Parts: sequence; structure tokens; C-alpha cells
Amino acid sequence: MNNERIYICVINFYVKVINWSGGKNSTAMLFWMLENGFIDDNTIVLFIDTTIDFKENVRWVKSIAKRFSLPLKIIRPEKPFLWYVFCKPVERGKRRGEKGYGVPTCMRNERWCCKVLRRDPFYKWLREEGVKEVELFTGYTVNEVKRVRRSLFAKEYGLRYGVKVKMRYPLIELGWDDSTCYRYCEEKGVLNPLYRYFNRFGCRFCPCNSKYNWRMLWLYFPKYFRQAVKIEEKSMRLYGRRFKPEWSLKELEEEFERELERKRVK
Repeated sequence: MNNERIYICVINFYVKVINWSGGKNSTAMLFWMLENGFIDDNTIVLFIDTTIDFKENVRWVKSIAKRFSLPLKIIRPEKPFLWYVFCKPVERGKRRGEKGYGVPTCMRNERWCCKVLRRDPFYKWLREEGVKEVELFTGYTVNEVKRVRRSLFAKEYGLRYGVKVKMRYPLIELGWDDSTCYRYCEEKGVLNPLYRYFNRFGCRFCPCNSKYNWRMLWLYFPKYFRQAVKIEEKSMRLYGRRFKPEWSLKELEEEFERELERKRVK
């Protein structure tokens, strides 16, 4: 039994982690690495289910992982998105001691969702697995070089958890842009079906969704849109917070309905 514990500790001391979201860029990175022999027994393909991912995306990720025998690991935050919105005790600031953050916004320092739903679960999982050093592969393209400096999983965050992080960006090294990744995924037959509706996607309630993405959500995923409207309306009542400062989702819905009515008249 003691030998088994030592073996597990040693094997987990260093790992390669491929950060896979299901989007075209991370999928292109993953399959390029698979095609070129970069995935070995010490590699984990990691999907972080934020609890507000498209269910269609989670199912697709699982199906692709099974189809290609990928070493997939799915992790989730300890609490779901709505717990943080309405129940999480506030620890700092004027509202200290009160409950609920309210919905996140895309404004600087107010997009709390990325930290609690992605970064913290990732490093907590590494610590629980006994990982001391990780080589983390992230699918940033040459279109996203600026994101490297403010990466969600940057090495300075790892130090807080006692993990040494080596960041790797294969697509930037290859000189691939978004369109190259799209074509590559098409050629390999691994383009996510959600691209029938969106140019890019993340969480279904992402505060940085463009008006176009909200429109597609309203048109093709009305259940998700209705959920978002209810969440935002409650957040506005309790905290005066909505996803976008410029407009509410209810206002967007009315705008979309007017647009649709005009098209019907024509």
C-alpha cells in the first residue's frame, strides 16, 4: 500500500495538461498535438465545466474524447454559477458579509466568473492530485498574442498554490490564426456543431457575449436565453447589476422581436 502511494505521488509530480474548451482553437491545438505525437502517458486533456457551459458542448467534448480515445479529465467548481451570483458571502468591500456577487460583467475587475469557475478549480485540482509542476498548453492563436500577458492560468497564480507552471502556446509558435484553426478542424472532422450558430462561443451566459451572440442564443437556444433573462432581472433587483451596462437582456429581447416582426412584414 505504501509503495502504491509513492508511485501515485511520483507519477503526479509532473504532468502535461492540454486545456481544451471545445472551441475551434483549442480543438485545433489538441488534434495537432495528437497528430504529431505530443500526447503521451503523462498527458491529461482537461475540460473545465463551469456549470454554465452549453450542454451541447459538454456532450460533444465527451463524444469526441471517446471517439479518439483521448485522456479526458473533466473538473468543475465546488459550487455552481448561481451560488456565486446569489449566495456567496462577500468577503471584501462595502458589501462585506452580504450574500451574492450579482451577475458578472465584462468590465475590468468585475468578471469574477473566470476566477471562481475556471482558475480556482484548476489549481485546486492540481493541488489535490499532488502535482508540483505542470506544462500547460493553451490554444491562443496569433490573433490573441496580447492575451498571453494576462492569461487566466498564468504562472504567478500557480505559485499561490505551490505549483510551478510552464505556459505553452503551440498555435502561436505555428503562426496559426483563427481561420487556420477553423479550416483545420473542418478538415479533421472535429469542428464543434455550435459553430453553425456562433462565430465564437464560451459560457452560455458569458457577460462578454456580443449582441450577435445574444441574438443567436435567443433564436436557436431560447431556453438558455430565458434563463439568462430571469437571472439578470433578479440580479438587477437585488444588486443593480446586469451583464452589460448598456442594455438589459429584456431590452435586447424586445429589440430582437421588433427586428423579427419587421422581417415578417417585408
